[in-house]
Amino acid sequence: MSSIGAFSFIEMAGEKLQPASDQMSLVARPGLDGDIVRYEPQKTRFFEKRTVEGYTLKASANGAANTYTALKGTLVTVVDELDFTANNVLIADVQSIRVAPVLMPSAAGVNYVVFATWLMKPT
Repeated sequence: MSSIGAFSFIEMAGEKLQPASDQMSLVARPGLDGDIVRYEPQKTRFFEKRTVEGYTLKASANGAANTYTALKGTLVTVVDELDFTANNVLIADVQSIRVAPVLMPSAAGVNYVVFATWLMKPT
């Protein structure tokens, strides 16, 4: 099961968690044929994940949505949908948070779902 910090989700989708990796930049010099490749220190990049979580009570769903935004600026452990674990991931932003009622529950106890889009960066 995927998770961000203390929150577990019934569904998580998006870009794969990327660990730090070597970077390189191409430098083109005017008037000369060819490019220079410059290697730079390891860096990480921002990535986006979309999550869905189910709740029994509307108050619990609304509370979770509020708590998601409280994670902005914190470092958490993230386990993605492929069970890859990354520690010390910065939560840069939580967007598109939506709480919706479930009209025909297929899972016991899931009456409301919370959708969110997370912008994160491994540190």
